[in-house]
Amino acid sequence: MTRNETRIDFAEERDRLDAKLDELAEVVAETDEESVEHEEAVMEANQIESQFLPGLHWASEEFDDSTVRIGGLTTGERGRVLDRVRAAQRQQVGFDPAEGPPEGLATPFWCAAGIEEAPFLDGHEFETKVRAVRSLPPQFTAWLEHRIDDLTTLDHDTGNSFAARVEAKKRRSGRDSSTPEQS
Repeated sequence: MTRNETRIDFAEERDRLDAKLDELAEVVAETDEESVEHEEAVMEANQIESQFLPGLHWASEEFDDSTVRIGGLTTGERGRVLDRVRAAQRQQVGFDPAEGPPEGLATPFWCAAGIEEAPFLDGHEFETKVRAVRSLPPQFTAWLEHRIDDLTTLDHDTGNSFAARVEAKKRRSGRDSSTPEQS
C-alpha cells in the first residue's frame, strides 16, 4: 500500500506544468546566469519541456485525458523495488556491478510500485504493472517516476540547501559569484 496517494488528471497536470514553465522563465529572466537558482531553473524547465509535457501529451491522446492514481513508496515497497533491481542486475548479460546499474533498469519497478490505478493497467499484480510500464514511452515514465518520487519524499523543509549555504558564505566573504574578483 502506497502513502500520500493522489489522483492526477493528465490535462490538469499539463496545465500545472505549463504554469510552472512560466514561473521558471521568470526566475531565469531575473537571475544572474552564473547563480545556482538560474541553473536549477533552466534544468527543471528543460526536463519539463523535453520529457514531462511530451509524455503527458501522449498519455492524454492515448487515454482520452484520463487520470492515474499514484502514491509514494513506503520503506517496505522501496526495499522490494531495490531487491528486484538487484535481481534484475544479476540477470544482465555482460553487466559489470562496479559500473553501477544499467541506466533505466529501476524505472519500471519504481513506477509499478507507485501506481495504484491507471488506464494502461490490466491488473494489480506487481509483475503485470512492470510489464505495462515497460511498454510506455520513456517521456511518460520519466514524468511518472518523478511524481512518485515526489510523493515518496518527506515534505518538510530541512533548512538551507548546500548550494544556498555556499552562495551565502561567498556573499558574506565578499566573493559573490556575480561580481568579478578583484586582484
